[in-house]
Amino acid sequence: MTASITVPYTTPTPTPTATPTSTPTEECVDAENISASPSELKLNTKGSNKVTITVTGKNGCPVEGDSIKASVSNSSLVTVSPRNKTTDENGRAVFTITAKNKTGNAVVTFRDGSLSTQVNVTVEK
Repeated sequence: MTASITVPYTTPTPTPTATPTSTPTEECVDAENISASPSELKLNTKGSNKVTITVTGKNGCPVEGDSIKASVSNSSLVTVSPRNKTTDENGRAVFTITAKNKTGNAVVTFRDGSLSTQVNVTVEK
């Protein structure tokens, strides 16, 4: 004798899974602050050093794509290159200040629109 057992079959109901969504980050476009690091340099004649300019916006977010213009108060003492540079994704632009063959003091100013910051440079032998 054969016995049969009937087992009810139920289709499993899929459990919904959460789909990850990215939270839009606030795009930082308006520059509110500009700073230089270092803000003071001592160079030997014909020496050079890099200066990093950082541009930030609301809540300190980095501003990408802003044009930074550099100018020198005493071009007989130092040069800066490049003269213009665009900030990267971290809000930074790197410049090189190079001393000529004279001693003295100069100021290099970096501008982003109406914002500016300065690096005081002393050239020594």
